[in-house]
Amino acid sequence: MAFTDYIKIGFKKPNLSPDEIEKENKKNRLEESFEKIYSRLESIEILNSNEKFEDSSILSGSLALDTINLSLDFFGKPKAKTGADWKSEISKLGNDKLTSIYESYPNVLNLSASVSLKEEDLEKLETELSNLISELNSHFKQIKKSDLYTTLTQYKNRILVQTVAVVLILMATVGSYTYQKITRPDMKQTDIQVYFLSEKNPSPVDEALATAPIDLTKKGEWVVYKFPTSANQELNGIRIDPIQQKKMRYSVDTLRVLNSKGSVLFERDFRLDETLLPKDKDKFGQISDMKTGGKAKAGSPIEMESTGNDPYFIVYFSKVKDASSVELKMRHLEAHKKFTN
Repeated sequence: MAFTDYIKIGFKKPNLSPDEIEKENKKNRLEESFEKIYSRLESIEILNSNEKFEDSSILSGSLALDTINLSLDFFGKPKAKTGADWKSEISKLGNDKLTSIYESYPNVLNLSASVSLKEEDLEKLETELSNLISELNSHFKQIKKSDLYTTLTQYKNRILVQTVAVVLILMATVGSYTYQKITRPDMKQTDIQVYFLSEKNPSPVDEALATAPIDLTKKGEWVVYKFPTSANQELNGIRIDPIQQKKMRYSVDTLRVLNSKGSVLFERDFRLDETLLPKDKDKFGQISDMKTGGKAKAGSPIEMESTGNDPYFIVYFSKVKDASSVELKMRHLEAHKKFTN
């Protein structure tokens, strides 16, 4: 088939000529015959494995006759019978290749006269029958591709190729979409979490936790998030969980601790110094599930990327009293994108 034939669109089966109808009938008879032959071969294998050699010998003779009549029927010759000269029958096929295939298995041809009941002979016969059937199947496959080729064959080949192409395209599309979602996920609605640390609670506890939902409408923009503390709380540090999702980019510009009147008790930024290291880096505690991201530039906010679903870092400061709230100026974005400023 030409390439243009494979890309033609049309699902209506072609109208076959009388000659093509006969070819299709021949192909159908071949398929039915081979199904019957393989079924009998499988039965012989089972009988031999269960040492039922008498039954195996009877079925082997019938199977051998089936293989002879397969070709005789295909070429329109009268079917052979048990006791006939099978070698003479196949010589009349008019197909030298087929005749040579049969003649290479004389033990099968001799089954017309008698079948041995010996285990060794039957197992050897099983192997020869299997090999003969395999060769016949390969030969008739070539005939179906050449002598029995019809417009229906062409139609089926085209539909098969188009179906495979559509499936491959769909798999590639779905695979690409899935890969994109895994490697470049969209930001989901999660919270920023802040744990308030003090001499009473030097480690994060749920009783000293405040949360604020990330504002997805302002992705990439600076947003001030507020986290109320318990009244007049004493603090000496906080743990910041900036997001609860992997492969996200974020920055914290400033941290402020305020009292109930709005006065600033403590303030610091999160920027790089002249050595491209975080300012007051000695004030940082444990850092988890995150790495640096973006280009490092002195004076710019530190950009981080989450490498897990629970990134956090701890920052300490001198003890403050009467803290009423904490403010974080932050921005969030997908890791595969860049902040505009």
